[in-house]
Amino acid sequence: MDRKREFWQNIFIFFLYFACTKSQEERCTDTPYNITIGEEVKCPAGKVEVYEEGNWEYHWKTCCFQNTTGEKNAIKSALGCQVTSCTYTSNEPCSDQVYWRKYKGERISYEEISRDTCTNPDDGEQGITGYCCRKNSTQGLLATTYGAEFNEFPFMACVSNENGCCGGTIYNKRYVITAAHCIVDEDSGEVNSPSDYQVKVGRNMIKVKMPENDYSIEAFIIHPEYSRLSNHSDFESGLYYNDIALLKLNRDIQFGERVKSLQIAPKGFEELEYSNTAVVVGWGTTDTGEVSDIMQKANFILRRDEACFGNSTEEIEAPWNGDFKQSKGLLCVGGLLEGKFSPVAGRGDSGGPAVCRGKDGFGVLCGVTSFGDDDDECINNVDVSCKPSVYAELDFFQDWIEKTAGKQEVNTFHKRQLYGEVVPRDKYEHQIHITSDEGKPCGGTLIGADIIVTAAQCVARGDGSNKTYSNIKATTRQEGAKPIGILKLSILPGFKRIGDSVNVTAQGFRVVRTDNIYRNDLAVLKLKEKVSLDPKAFAGLPRTGDFPENPTIELSFLRDNDLGRKSELRKREFNISSQAECQKRIDRLVKVGVATKVAKNILCGVETYSGGSTCDRELGGGLICKGNNGKDVLCGVQVYRLCEWSVPNGFVDVAQYSTWIDNFVKSST
Repeated sequence: MDRKREFWQNIFIFFLYFACTKSQEERCTDTPYNITIGEEVKCPAGKVEVYEEGNWEYHWKTCCFQNTTGEKNAIKSALGCQVTSCTYTSNEPCSDQVYWRKYKGERISYEEISRDTCTNPDDGEQGITGYCCRKNSTQGLLATTYGAEFNEFPFMACVSNENGCCGGTIYNKRYVITAAHCIVDEDSGEVNSPSDYQVKVGRNMIKVKMPENDYSIEAFIIHPEYSRLSNHSDFESGLYYNDIALLKLNRDIQFGERVKSLQIAPKGFEELEYSNTAVVVGWGTTDTGEVSDIMQKANFILRRDEACFGNSTEEIEAPWNGDFKQSKGLLCVGGLLEGKFSPVAGRGDSGGPAVCRGKDGFGVLCGVTSFGDDDDECINNVDVSCKPSVYAELDFFQDWIEKTAGKQEVNTFHKRQLYGEVVPRDKYEHQIHITSDEGKPCGGTLIGADIIVTAAQCVARGDGSNKTYSNIKATTRQEGAKPIGILKLSILPGFKRIGDSVNVTAQGFRVVRTDNIYRNDLAVLKLKEKVSLDPKAFAGLPRTGDFPENPTIELSFLRDNDLGRKSELRKREFNISSQAECQKRIDRLVKVGVATKVAKNILCGVETYSGGSTCDRELGGGLICKGNNGKDVLCGVQVYRLCEWSVPNGFVDVAQYSTWIDNFVKSST
């Protein structure tokens, strides 16, 4: 994402969601069964119905081969199967000719139908084919961002005209917030006609036909001090500030599960007080150099005003130094600054939101995408120079917004905790904090009164010697709890570091921060004394062969940082993806000096209602699933993240080692 430039074109290799060469046993039938509505037709013998689609006159059934391990596994594998063979077609798979689609009897949305490009062997031209995707797929079309989950950002709006789409954010039932430059002619400074625009809400994929969620615009209300208006004194300077506008719609927005508003940041809001990053959402430039039809999300580092714009009283070298008289009303995010890199906004992201963590943990609208750099250095990585993106800072404009558009309605807000929800002490009591003299602080999970499962890197060096750290202690989250020493521990055979963390420019590329990556990164510890918890509070172990059902819960302690929240436990919702999906993303990191094969004992997951991967939390914490009886089950242990890059987090698959853990417990009694 980067305005007027194609930032990610050379960062990663563009990938396709599915290959076009799957065997007949792995994919759905090439030819659907055409039947009239009301006519009941069963799948042929040996096949399981997994997908259904249709329009007002016909509906079609698509059946997949049932594999030898039974219907349950057949349906599970069919979640990623092709709906059609990979042949040329000029039609969009989600055109207005198809009014509904079903999966296992339930209606699903168009956004859950991914797409792929295929070549027609006759003329070599590319066409589009539809695919059957699993519910709430994390897959998108970008290498450096994630395709947004279905209904993950229901406050997003597309402000469209014949030239494309700007982002926008639903403010209340009649108004949408966007950037002024989206509706003002850049050359003349004159305001465009509202009749040339339309606001689309309630979808991830722009091209989906949903007339009930499309709105005409009654009026444009542009901030009177927007610098690029023709009558403004700074028009000729080319500077963008007060770049904000309100769109008054022709009718009230119909709120529902797919359409919500987003609370704007309060007056005087300090973005860095509650998190170091913000989530940016939009349909902007991808690594292919083209804008995306599918909504994308990414985490951007929040920058200090002084570091970004300089200081009027001192000579400070800053990327936007000297360009602005003052930084009031401007928010700086992303780019390469102070030795840290994160993505930047792109052409097509203009007007879209930056979502910050608020005082109560909920996401708030803190910025509107305004402008970025015009050079190509973010694409070509020349001299590792990449200016941050600049946003209109929402709290600065609160009075003007409320005076113009009225108050917001609390009952329409999308209320979700951003970057995790703080866990009270009486919840998830099985999470425990681990410290040592040499190692970094870590999390761990109690599976018994004196047994902890954690990452091996939390207790040992990983240099092949299995030498453990000294003075390892574990502390429960109970009020006044004292650290407990370790009686014995066992490290999974083969534990060893296989790659150093990357903290510097690699191969002339961007600064990247990652965790060290280890092989067989799992340990089980026995405490010197038992903790005083109800036996029901401990997490159970999964059965061998179990695979987590989404969503899962990731539990981790916040890292001790400038936010001053040492050892705060948060829970976050994660969706686990397949190993094939995970490997495709990890492979793209070769260009930035990180190369690894995702081990078969690793679960890959991405956080929902966030921009992807962040490194603001400690490792070793538990990935929690629900067992058949509702009991917490330790499905995974978090062992690595790749900071600022939207790639999956890695969790050791505990189910593969439940017998090894059981044997340790038995030998310790």
